Amino acid sequence: MARIFGTDGVRGLANIAPMSPEMIMALGHAAVHVLAPSSSEGKPFLIVGCDTRAESCAEEATLSSVGCCDI
Repeated sequence: MARIFGTDGVRGLANIAPMSPEMIMALGHAAVHVLAPSSSEGKPFLIVGCDTRAESCAEEATLSSVGCCDI
């Protein structure tokens, strides 16, 4: 497996393996699963932030799709 984590977060080129939309979605699911409280105080969620690079819009759209973080 390729190394996708660097010193400041996830590394890779958008839409080039391993940074496919499926991998981005899997990372979102994993983040919610690990970081969400284990109590049943509501549905866990993920806040998506991005910068001004063009590929950020595609990654934001992938993570912001309806139901992407349903666990």
